[in-house]
Amino acid sequence: MPIQLVVASVSLVLLIMLFLARLILWWRISRNPDAYWLNIEESIAIARRTEEVFDFLADIRNDMVLSHRVVAVEITTPGPIRVGTTYRQIVRLGPAIQTTIECTITDYISPQHIGTSCQYAGRTLRGGYRVAPQSAGCVVTTISETQHTTASLLFAPLTKLLIRRECRGTLHHLRAALESPR
Repeated sequence: MPIQLVVASVSLVLLIMLFLARLILWWRISRNPDAYWLNIEESIAIARRTEEVFDFLADIRNDMVLSHRVVAVEITTPGPIRVGTTYRQIVRLGPAIQTTIECTITDYISPQHIGTSCQYAGRTLRGGYRVAPQSAGCVVTTISETQHTTASLLFAPLTKLLIRRECRGTLHHLRAALESPR
């Protein structure tokens, strides 16, 4: 079989798969708008007071401590951090790739919950942290809600795995930062 015929056949199969993935995504969203979101939650216990952990998380400049991907954080609204505060992050996506993410604080209930909504590359990312007291400190839950794209729908298990790994890494960095001797 000539190589051109093989290439044409593979290309046709890939186009059909892409079309079907977009059709499935459209169908899922039309039946349930929440199907457009990939939701992940991860938790960790931290041996610190709830208020101390919340204050650390609420200072968004600490995002650089929590994630190796965050290169810079700039708060773009004056005053204290509260609902409506906006900020900009420069995030490393790869060895030589960086992007800017624009974020807004959407929830701020001290010392229990902080939520954000971020925009980048035409996508919305929602997330935040819940902090709940327990006998020897508190439990922190990170929440990540990401819009599905055709690619993330096709590779949903891999996408979930990568986001879950990033959330766990963030929580481990948080615990290390707060529980290390000062």
